[in-house]
Amino acid sequence: MYVGQDTGGQPGPLQLLSERLIAAAGRGDMEAVTRLVQGGRVSLDVADATGLTAVLAASVRSALLAHRERKCAEKCNK
Repeated sequence: MYVGQDTGGQPGPLQLLSERLIAAAGRGDMEAVTRLVQGGRVSLDVADATGLTAVLAASVRSALLAHRERKCAEKCNK
């Protein structure tokens, strides 16, 4: 659910805070994620304009870090 589309393109508080949550999840900033989620004014279902949700952002970050670790391990073991 992209909340901005329902408000004529103007993001409301839920959208703005949820986009901050998406950005924090993508950075791996667990303090910010925890603070935003515990504040209770965000939704894990809200997506940004590209369709990215906080859960998807965290998953992508995790996959990229795992890939980077695997590549590093391959180079170190040569």
